Amino acid sequence: MIMNIHAVYVFLILCTCDLTFYAFYRHLANKILNAHAPEWSGEVRNIVYSSDGKSVSVVYRVTLYGTDAEIYREATGTASVEDKGFGDPVQKAEGMAFRRACARLGLGLHLYHEDMS
Repeated sequence: MIMNIHAVYVFLILCTCDLTFYAFYRHLANKILNAHAPEWSGEVRNIVYSSDGKSVSVVYRVTLYGTDAEIYREATGTASVEDKGFGDPVQKAEGMAFRRACARLGLGLHLYHEDMS
């Protein structure tokens, strides 16, 4: 069942879980989007390496489809190529861009504003 796009948008703003672990943000966003906006998509729009080759930036778009309209938000994420932590630089930049695009839709904004002390 495809919901009215405005109802989905309001739901995404109001119905975020009390989750403080930043690493699970993507899982949370996917779960909420799949449950309440099954007609959604995410796509990498662009991948650009810096001129010195030390960082990579990704542009990601999240689109919500409804019965009356579609709404999308794009965001960028950047990661250092030299960082040897978990995942490759493109994955890290994509994850960052996905989280930011979801935040622009209002999903999980409280995670950015909670007191972490």
